[in-house]
Amino acid sequence: MSNARPTYEEFLAAKFAVTEATGFEISADEINPLLKPHQRDIVRWAVRKGRAAIFAAFGLGKSMMQLEIGRIISLRSRGKFLIIAPLGVRQHVKLAADLDAAGRLPVDFMLLPPQSWHADIWTDITRMRTLNGAQSAAGRVMHVCPLQLDLVDRVITQYSMPGEIVADPFAGIGSVPARAIALGRKAWACELSSAYFQDGVSYCRAAEMQASTPTLFDLLAVEHEPQPLEVAGD
Repeated sequence: MSNARPTYEEFLAAKFAVTEATGFEISADEINPLLKPHQRDIVRWAVRKGRAAIFAAFGLGKSMMQLEIGRIISLRSRGKFLIIAPLGVRQHVKLAADLDAAGRLPVDFMLLPPQSWHADIWTDITRMRTLNGAQSAAGRVMHVCPLQLDLVDRVITQYSMPGEIVADPFAGIGSVPARAIALGRKAWACELSSAYFQDGVSYCRAAEMQASTPTLFDLLAVEHEPQPLEVAGD
């Protein structure tokens, strides 16, 4: 029996857990023709796997795929399909299902952005407002998962005071430190990627410059500051 230690690659390979398929095969004809090619492929894969997680990006039609998977399973099993909707979005899923049943749910754009009726869940965040817009305009590599600036601003405002330190140990392209500086805080940040770090430094410098530049209202306030009275001596 050999006592040789496995290589790092062998060690990692031994940790891989591959789940067995527990679903069933379906033909392309069984899928709603309104689905896009990538949606049809994902639906066939998920139904075949039986236990599958779909991590499709924003706007790729996860609701459509979820509803189609449920429809196919319900037809095959002659039973009901349970959809668990976390984050209080059950109304959103039901509305999408009703529109789909009426043939009025589009597949080429998002008609119903996720919403919630729960007071503790923020659904008024503009998802496209990120630093990736500046990255793209400058010809830089865009971050794979940029933070929404609306979310960053809200968290910084709620959990810190002006002049305090906001730290981000995984800064990425610098969304948190840049917004912290813009909101009158100090920022500490760490990032493993040197390219991302340099991009973040540029955004922090721009935020510092903008924060230190007086606005028209600042100049008007200085102009109208009360002047001390000069009292002539006797």
